[in-house]
Amino acid sequence: SSDLIKGVKSSKRRVTLAALYIGLGDLEKQLVETLYETSRSNPDLECHIMMDYLRGTRTSGTKEPRLANAPSSESSITLLSKLKQSFASRVRVSFFHSPLLSGLLKQWLPERTNEIISVFHIKANVFDNDIIITGANLGDTYFTTRQDRYILIRDSPMLAEYFHNAIDKVSTVCYDLSTSGSLQLPSHIPVPYTHPEQFTSTLREVLRSAFPCPPPRSAPQDGGTHTTFVLPACQMGAIGFRDDETLTVNLLSNLSPQSTVAVASGYANFCDRYLDPIRHSKARLQVVTSSPQANSFYQSQGPSYYIPHAYTAMAKDLFDSYRKNGMSDKLQMYEYTKQGWSFHAKGMWVYNGTDTKPSLTLLGSSNFGYRSLERDLECEVQLSTTCPKLQQRLQEEKERLFSNSQVVSSELFSRAERRVPVWLQWATRLFVRRFL
Repeated sequence: SSDLIKGVKSSKRRVTLAALYIGLGDLEKQLVETLYETSRSNPDLECHIMMDYLRGTRTSGTKEPRLANAPSSESSITLLSKLKQSFASRVRVSFFHSPLLSGLLKQWLPERTNEIISVFHIKANVFDNDIIITGANLGDTYFTTRQDRYILIRDSPMLAEYFHNAIDKVSTVCYDLSTSGSLQLPSHIPVPYTHPEQFTSTLREVLRSAFPCPPPRSAPQDGGTHTTFVLPACQMGAIGFRDDETLTVNLLSNLSPQSTVAVASGYANFCDRYLDPIRHSKARLQVVTSSPQANSFYQSQGPSYYIPHAYTAMAKDLFDSYRKNGMSDKLQMYEYTKQGWSFHAKGMWVYNGTDTKPSLTLLGSSNFGYRSLERDLECEVQLSTTCPKLQQRLQEEKERLFSNSQVVSSELFSRAERRVPVWLQWATRLFVRRFL
């Protein structure tokens, strides 16, 4: 959280924050209070916060021990209301509602459960001309004991402007927080849950304008040459927007048998759309994912109790697929096991040929699973570089993630505590994985 707070305090013109939600813990409240104080001391500062409608309006209740003292009606709306009321003309708070949750699903699915259908999942933070690209939400566990990734890019006017404008354009089809605390949709925008087809048509046009692909490129300064390129791409497959998927598949389709791809995701639900070109190239695949204990749903109540077991079933399917095809030597799997921490890191590192340091990384909100390709509104960047210092830092980042992990073997899956009921294995393959 320190870089976020520093970014807010140093901003003179704009702060743009995009995440699934803003949490209700002490660190999140400190971040919002910093926004308030900075806005009060700087009348030129404009602030825009965007999050998912469902997650942002979900009330706290008392299900989470860390929020046991929070009022049951507290939400991201109540957290941000003072900021909006105090600086109404300079603060915007936007809530994206997916058109996939409509009709009877909208009426019948309860709070929290309805989030399995589709959410706004983009994570990016702009402070003037600095930008943080991350997979983390604005929640206190992400600031303390939830492993994730982020890259801070300083003094990049074009990239900062790109994300600032993208969030601003997407917000034109979102609900806005008013000074009274209500959420209001612009009158000319179709209601996403009563007129999903009309809303989807409008959303496609907005996304194409917000996330042009390829994006504009900046010219080198002082007649030099660029060593690092950042290529953003958006994804929401269910409405036919697949820029990130296209770029990623193109990348993976050009691997050589000597290449190595390292993949991190908290959720071992990797799509064949990405796995097939890796397997076809015979490139080496390294995977780190969450152990059951490091899964945020570990020992949760109700149906979500089975989610870590479902991910175990999917991880075992991946492990077995390489073994059955005689490619065991091409796969190394790891599980994140740091005591007291959960795992939410996501991304790829690509090593060309026999290189020992990555020349490219993927970073952003995508978990490389079905819902990242089809259901959620995602944004990811491809960062490619020939800069030796940056390649070294990317390698060190990757090594830190893998160093807190244990090697996965067939022996691990045979342990009694890791055996997945047959009914759950089949349910996961046929149905559940489409929502994870």
